[in-house]
Amino acid sequence: MGNAADGIPLVTPAGVGSRGAELDALLAEIGEIIVSGRYRVADGYAERAGALLAEEYRLPDDWRVLTFRSGTDALARSLAGWGIGAGARVGVPDLAYHAVAGVVMMAGAIPVALDVRADDWNLDVEAVARVVDSLDAVIAVDNYGTPCDRAALGAVGRAAGIPVVLDACESLGSAHPEHGLAAAVDAIAVSFSFTKPIHAAGAGGALAVPGEVADRILATDALLSRQVQLPELNAAALVRSWPELRTNVARLRGQYDAYRSVLEPMGLQPQVEHARGTRLHAPFLLPVDTTAEARDELIEQLGAAGIEARAMFPSQSRLLGLGAPPPVAASVDRRVVCLPTGSGVLAANLAERVAGVVGQWRSEQAPESLSA
Repeated sequence: MGNAADGIPLVTPAGVGSRGAELDALLAEIGEIIVSGRYRVADGYAERAGALLAEEYRLPDDWRVLTFRSGTDALARSLAGWGIGAGARVGVPDLAYHAVAGVVMMAGAIPVALDVRADDWNLDVEAVARVVDSLDAVIAVDNYGTPCDRAALGAVGRAAGIPVVLDACESLGSAHPEHGLAAAVDAIAVSFSFTKPIHAAGAGGALAVPGEVADRILATDALLSRQVQLPELNAAALVRSWPELRTNVARLRGQYDAYRSVLEPMGLQPQVEHARGTRLHAPFLLPVDTTAEARDELIEQLGAAGIEARAMFPSQSRLLGLGAPPPVAASVDRRVVCLPTGSGVLAANLAERVAGVVGQWRSEQAPESLSA
């Protein structure tokens, strides 16, 4: 299943070029920004992007949206908004993009890598509950664009009196609870990076927080230099591209469904969705006895066939030297293969091609490398 008949990558704003007047309007806006020199000045588009995000998440009136150059910047400032710094302990899922533990370490705090659930590979509520009294904050992640159990994690945090920050950098456009995310968590970090379902001309991010938290961040000049603000050029493209969000998510999900239809019968395990995600990534687990070496051989074979697959996301414990990975995370880390979606998909028969490579790989595996 491809992205578009003309091969335009799914998650770039290049599709604007097929809309005539829309392209003319975007170019006029960008030209005016360039001529006026307002590259990093909040002059309308960043505010409009923030308003769009507030509408998407149905934020209450006492919440605010701050826009940044990346989701990582937004996540880092969420910790600063609660004074999380040197010596603080922050619970994070062991399986996530390494920036999650990275922003904790940047703050001088200590990332506490916790296990994930065996079905959806998101942060395990029980693992958090067991150690919550020793934590100062929790970062929950919608891993691979699939919502974690935001309500349960938020409830554990509220009972312990600590903030729960939702890293929604991969899940913009996913299903949200009827009561809204703001009722479940204490902050929401979002990414508009070029690999996301909708993006800000290459990069961008935002942080949604209660007003008093926003005020603390805004009062700290060091947190708000122009280098970390969302540039107006990026924001203009984001605002123009925003109407494509639902269409892009539908296409991402369609590609994932195509993979699943051919790989699940072959014994590959898909990520369970307890709430509808974006399917920004297409992860599958290989059979339980697969070694990391055998998995890497499959990735090499897929690459030789022109299919860019990855072993993502690795255990943060293993990657950053935080200690031995917890058991479920270690198993997923060893067996996961993430297949191309979005801008990485241009071939109409990609799922069938992947299945052919997987079938050949399985026939070559020794018993000790792969279960029967």
